[in-house]
Amino acid sequence: MIRKAVLLVTLALLLVGCGGSGPKAKITSAEYVDAIHAGGVSYKFEGQDNVQIVLEFTFDESVAPDLDPTSEEYRKELFALLAAGAHFYHEGQEVERIWGYWPQEAGGNYAKELSLFYVVPSDHSAESLRFVYDGDVLGEGASGIDTVIKPD
Repeated sequence: MIRKAVLLVTLALLLVGCGGSGPKAKITSAEYVDAIHAGGVSYKFEGQDNVQIVLEFTFDESVAPDLDPTSEEYRKELFALLAAGAHFYHEGQEVERIWGYWPQEAGGNYAKELSLFYVVPSDHSAESLRFVYDGDVLGEGASGIDTVIKPD
């Protein structure tokens, strides 16, 4: 009986320790937007859909060791590092990112509400859009993303 209790407690501790608290990327939303607002200008593309993907990240502090989280430039510099791992595909072809917004909130090991914008033909099929995030950008052992997206 005691052996079972010890085994159960050990198993529970292992599960809590492996609960996915390590570095990872997460899609918080993927949606179609009417226009891409960039620096006071709104862009609309004839016959195209604008896709906005919003992400949040946890990353190893060693990813940005030379960046100061209290500086004015931190979110901008962090955007450049994190966006490098994002890849968006339409029918197997990588689509160039049109625009992006720096994370709304960021710290030494996290970033929230980083937005990326892509443009795809409006007649695309439901299964033709795929988003891949290279977890290696976030540090050793990080979880990435490889998923078909169906924007709202």
